[in-house]
Amino acid sequence: MQSITAICCSCRAPQSQITGVARDSCVSAWTGPAQQRQRNRLLQAAPVASALPSFALFSLIIRSNQRGLKRLWRPRARGQPHSLPPLQAAAQSLPACPCSPSPTTQAGSGRLRACRMARASAAAALLGLCLAACWLGPVAGARQLSATAVPSAAAPVASDEYFITIDNGEFAAGCQRLLLAGWNSWEMVEAAAGAPSLSGASIPVNMTGPELVRDLLAKGKAAGFNVMRTWAHAVNPQYAVQTAPGKYNEAALRGLDYLIDEARKAGIRLILAFTSNWTPTGGIPEYLKWGNTDQQVDFYTRPDIKAMYQGFVQTIVNRVNTINGRTYKEDPTIMAWNLLNEPRCNGCPNGTIAAWYDEMARFTKKVDANHLVTTGEEGFYACCGNPANPGQPYTEWAAEEGQDFIKDHASPAIDFATIHAWVDNWQQVDPQWLINWITAHAQDAATVLKKPLVLEEFGKWVTVNATIGGKFVAATLEERNSFLNVAYQAIDKLLADPASALKGSLFWQWYNRGQIAPASEGGGRGLFGIYETDDAFAPILQNAKEVAQLNAEPLAGCVVESHRAAPVDPAPDCQQTWVGGQPGTGMEGPNCNIPINECVRGTAQCDPHATCIDTDAGYTCQCWWGYTGDGKTCAADPAALQALTSLYWSEPEGLACDAGDDVAWPTSAPGYVYDPLGSFAFFRTDGAGAYGSRSNVTLQECMVACQQAPDCESFVISEVLQQCFLKKAQCPEYDTCWAPEVLCNSTDDRGGSFSFPCGHWASYYRLDMDLDRACSNITYTGTDLAAHAKPEVLQAFRDFEAQYVAKYGTQMTRITPGTEPVAAAAPGATAATAPGATAMPGVEQEAAALPQPAAAQPAAGGAPAAALPAPGQGSVALLEDAAPPVSASSRP
Repeated sequence: MQSITAICCSCRAPQSQITGVARDSCVSAWTGPAQQRQRNRLLQAAPVASALPSFALFSLIIRSNQRGLKRLWRPRARGQPHSLPPLQAAAQSLPACPCSPSPTTQAGSGRLRACRMARASAAAALLGLCLAACWLGPVAGARQLSATAVPSAAAPVASDEYFITIDNGEFAAGCQRLLLAGWNSWEMVEAAAGAPSLSGASIPVNMTGPELVRDLLAKGKAAGFNVMRTWAHAVNPQYAVQTAPGKYNEAALRGLDYLIDEARKAGIRLILAFTSNWTPTGGIPEYLKWGNTDQQVDFYTRPDIKAMYQGFVQTIVNRVNTINGRTYKEDPTIMAWNLLNEPRCNGCPNGTIAAWYDEMARFTKKVDANHLVTTGEEGFYACCGNPANPGQPYTEWAAEEGQDFIKDHASPAIDFATIHAWVDNWQQVDPQWLINWITAHAQDAATVLKKPLVLEEFGKWVTVNATIGGKFVAATLEERNSFLNVAYQAIDKLLADPASALKGSLFWQWYNRGQIAPASEGGGRGLFGIYETDDAFAPILQNAKEVAQLNAEPLAGCVVESHRAAPVDPAPDCQQTWVGGQPGTGMEGPNCNIPINECVRGTAQCDPHATCIDTDAGYTCQCWWGYTGDGKTCAADPAALQALTSLYWSEPEGLACDAGDDVAWPTSAPGYVYDPLGSFAFFRTDGAGAYGSRSNVTLQECMVACQQAPDCESFVISEVLQQCFLKKAQCPEYDTCWAPEVLCNSTDDRGGSFSFPCGHWASYYRLDMDLDRACSNITYTGTDLAAHAKPEVLQAFRDFEAQYVAKYGTQMTRITPGTEPVAAAAPGATAATAPGATAMPGVEQEAAALPQPAAAQPAAGGAPAAALPAPGQGSVALLEDAAPPVSASSRP
């Protein structure tokens, strides 16, 4: 009878009360992911006296052939109903039906029906016995639940399925210790969403944003890191997650979905900041703008602005991930929430920030009880005279910023303390100062706050020309290497000390290979970027190694039942939808029914000289003009590309006065990328984002794009910005409107805006253009048109046309180099060659001679909402000799 009770009843009783045979039976047949977790919890439970299991939500289906019984179950709370081998054995003992005559005979059918009725009656009796056992529980004489040995083969619940908690002052995943070793990355939401460019560290050439995210996470795991910290909001307006109070950009939120799910796959935990003091987008400046105020204190005290912030928090924690189906608040990939990165409230009443932190921490805990919550502040001590503060003993500037390390972290809803260290900005470049800063906070965290401490941000810059507080400063790579060596030695020592409250450190910031800092930081690694090939990466790797060794030690006294595991399984494997067996293609989502844009995700197998075209069936790779191949591999045709170069005329410091007409950028040309965020249209809404290159292009690639656009006769390009606009009907006679160097705007990694010179725009004209039409309709609006006229330059175009007519005996038409002979370049023409400039991150151009390139808001299905040539079309003559594009196999 006991076996029947164990078969039919739930293991929803307290785990410690399910022992002996029942526990042995419960664990023996649980094979699904959710059942696996329950089995493992059960195996970890201490054996105690028996107790009556409570009832399961279950049903039995008796099949007509009675070959078995199928049990349907639903998860409920933490307990999972189960099926057991004894029930299967009982089902197998039902009367067999050896008779299997042809159902076409009446006698055979009758015997078969009788046989089946007999089996059904026996099954019904078994069901009744099972129900009675559940109602009555163990009867007299039945073997009671006893403390017998538990099989040791079952593995514990995977540590990454546990929410991070704090156990006796230690971060823990289940009973697995979790000292933190990790890094900060900026603009990860934007990159994951498919932003075509970033304002901090650029997207590497021939890589997409989502590809960058995957690569960093994979390398982080391989390096031994376990945590990445980033923002849960965007930092530039064209990528904003929240475009107005309560209004959200779904494409940006899907970027956050992707980031979280890829971190889950990589085994990297995330610390996500809800907002920041610095960023004009998603930060305090934007909340103040929405509140129509410029008073910093209003962010912390005005109910309407606090409600805006709470609305954002509630939206984020309650969002259901479109990829894996998990609600954010139920996803253990997220380690913790930062309430506000680096708050400031200079001149505010004492305790303003502390009161805000307490209120928002309690609110966050109310809407998300699973995750840890912390501040995200630097850790300045309140006024006055604290020797640990930067600037002491000469200034109290740090104490005047409104922070109070002790009070800000005193709230019971704040789980652990954070500090940041910017030794260069604070002019505290002695490594010993940093050691003292960390040690003082670790001591206060242990003795006063009694909470763990994390060094969330710290770095050491490299610069040859910077000014801080009116003083010129410089720092070399060697100085950074020395500083980080000393710093990490101290950090490692504190982490190894059980009495220390320091439980992890995250450096600022990791640059992937090929990422380039903005021009404001001098390009390259910029101020704080650290490449994995840098010597400074060595102590970081050593720290990760030592943390891994410390994390292998068991947590003394840990009781696994006191830790929470994720209540929802990850999304199913959509492998059956992969295109050509390639992961990250096909479909995704809880039901594997959301198409993936492989071109945005960077999972398409296209050659760097091919355009990826997303389709309903998968994707297509098409070689650019001047390259031959199947799209997965493309080889340059040097003769065609050289002939194309010879087809253009330009002159030094030449820029068209005549604006002419815009020509849409071909979707199959170099420089075209998908824009799921609709970011280009933020700057220029006319033309639905059809105009201008969307990614960095060289001079030759711009020529190729013009060749692929049937109407293109000329273009303007900034070889510094590597941006290009295609044109027609521009008269080269007026090519003397050379403008001053353009100033461009961008955003640094603290949200500050800056301007920098980004080169000149120059015009290039095709020698086979319709010169008469272009010069008969000048669009220049200035009063000094005659002063810009240079009619002699038109002779080069006239000579080219005359040579063509003389050679072919027909009126000149659009030239297709490589398929039609081209006359030598006319006298006076300047042959353009492709530059070898390094790609730069996209920036917003300040008002100048030419408009900023634009992009469309995505139409249904993610395709740009612009009337562009269909992928693979363009000039018919151009494609007659081109190899057909290769299409990836269709999605199932």
